[in-house]
Amino acid sequence: MLALEHEIPELCGVFEVVKSMSDIQTALQNNRNILQNGKRVYSDECRAILSAAEAYDIVAYRNGYAVLENTYAKTSLKQKREEYLSKLTPVAPQWAEAIRKRDGIHGDATLPGNIEGAWRWKQYYGIIEKIIEEPFSDLQKRSLSLSKEYRKVTAKFAEKSAWYHLLRKTEHDISMKQALQGWKLTVKKIGKGTGKNAPMYRAEARKLMVKCQEAVPAWIMPIGKALETLNPRTNKFDIIIIDEASQSDISSLAILYMGKKLVIVGDDKQVNPMAVGVQVDKMNVLKEMYIADKIPIYRCSKEEHYAQCQKEIEKSMLKFREPIEDNVRQYLDEHYKTPWNYNEVIRWLVIYRQGIDLVGEEWYDQHDKILRNQKRDFRFNAASAIRVRIYPEDSSEDIYRKLLHEIDEYGKGAKLKNRYIDISKLKNIGPFVNWRALMDD
Repeated sequence: MLALEHEIPELCGVFEVVKSMSDIQTALQNNRNILQNGKRVYSDECRAILSAAEAYDIVAYRNGYAVLENTYAKTSLKQKREEYLSKLTPVAPQWAEAIRKRDGIHGDATLPGNIEGAWRWKQYYGIIEKIIEEPFSDLQKRSLSLSKEYRKVTAKFAEKSAWYHLLRKTEHDISMKQALQGWKLTVKKIGKGTGKNAPMYRAEARKLMVKCQEAVPAWIMPIGKALETLNPRTNKFDIIIIDEASQSDISSLAILYMGKKLVIVGDDKQVNPMAVGVQVDKMNVLKEMYIADKIPIYRCSKEEHYAQCQKEIEKSMLKFREPIEDNVRQYLDEHYKTPWNYNEVIRWLVIYRQGIDLVGEEWYDQHDKILRNQKRDFRFNAASAIRVRIYPEDSSEDIYRKLLHEIDEYGKGAKLKNRYIDISKLKNIGPFVNWRALMDD
């Protein structure tokens, strides 16, 4: 009994050790099977652990397991690498494959330098390759078309932006709205500038322009219109750009006073603007009209003249096939749309003092029938066309009013039917002339 008491526990311990060793052998065999399964047979770490297990080399097994554990810790990095490669593959499949296989420099431990620059170069290279595949003529046509479209879109964008900023300024400012609307209506009332109230409207337009400039900081207009509309004392601009400056005369210098900075654009090699493209005899006619205080009388009004020119152009266009080239249109415009001032004057009046009267001397074209663009042959009419009797009690305003009345009556005569008397210059300066002093001198 005593022997059994000592042997049975020992036997149980032996059986327990044998059972434990059997479990270990089973687990070890399972590990061997796992290490020899699938892609693990190609893994150096797995082969090292398998070899250590078969040799029952505890130290080698521990070291191999540590290496495998360290490799397994990099699984998240491998997953992120695969994620990046999956994104790169659709746009750069060759590059992604080289990185996946660690081909060449893509297998080094350090990244290649300037990856962003290389990526851009490859993109540009692809673009250039694609471009040169197309014929140059096709590319040139598309380039011109895109350039025109770009300018059109840019102009439209500038227009919409300008209106947007204008509306932002004016939508809450009633006085600014009223100034803009008032200026528009006032300029419309000025018209040709020949009305008796034109000076008053010009003065009103200058007043309104002070407020209008706050709403619309940039204005495009001829120099003459700018001097007529703007007040140099109150209208100041940061920059004034004068285009075609070589075609401006000394009267344009006044506009320079309104700008803090000037940009003058023009060809200094161009000839003097006087007489450019104009015949000398026509220039002499214009000189006589505006320097010798002569009042021109035209065959027709400016509007009628250019309407007739347009009819001639449209009539000539019927001779050409559609579509009509731009150079043909330009030629017809230059050929038919001759300046009204040079071609349409058929008479003029010379106003001067004769004793106690103001007399209008008439020069006329001797042709029986007045035709457009006809060469003029002016003769002096010995009989006075206008005679205004001035009395000592007449004021300067009375004299000026009588003169306008006589010119108006003269224009109603049968020989001037449908003709146009241009008294815009007289109306511009007449209200400021001391007519009384001139008669008393």
